Amino acid sequence: MKRTILGIAAVLALLSWVTPGFAKPINGTLEKIDGSYYVVMDDEGNEHRIHFDETTRKTGEPDAGMLVEIDENNGHAKSIKVVEADISETEGMDHNMDKQYQEGDPE
Repeated sequence: MKRTILGIAAVLALLSWVTPGFAKPINGTLEKIDGSYYVVMDDEGNEHRIHFDETTRKTGEPDAGMLVEIDENNGHAKSIKVVEADISETEGMDHNMDKQYQEGDPE
């Protein structure tokens, strides 16, 4: 019985020491690209400086002013996804589409 308890205690101690590295993605506005670093202001107002290189997977073309989601590990971006482009860039496109539909031309 003592061996079982000691065995369980040892396993629990080991599991508490080895924790998986599940990090919450960083969501926020890409303030700038500074060399090989993304500078992101998150929703709480914290600035993050995250390194990227050719191994960083990109979904979309990240640029300053865009809302992004970054999956990082120890300060290195594993992936970056553009969540929403800068609104000023898309306003004209939406306006043109609305105008076309109002005129009866869907294309």
